[in-house]
Amino acid sequence: MYGGPLPPERQAKALRALTTTRPAADCATPASRFAVLRSLNGGGPEWYVELDACRRFLVVAAAGGTQLGQGDAALAALLGPI
Repeated sequence: MYGGPLPPERQAKALRALTTTRPAADCATPASRFAVLRSLNGGGPEWYVELDACRRFLVVAAAGGTQLGQGDAALAALLGPI
């Protein structure tokens, strides 16, 4: 287990990847590695990202509501060890 702020360049690339992905594909393979992204100032949405298996992600908006999307290997690599 690890954590901490993403370096600015990796953060920008990860956020861009999270906002330009496609709808989640059907998949029944359980993930074993996850990342959780939150704003350091406490505002904004939270992202829960599967780093293996289906590589889906869930966005939880600050005002409520959720969105499921499909990540990829490049996103998982951006969110790997800092």
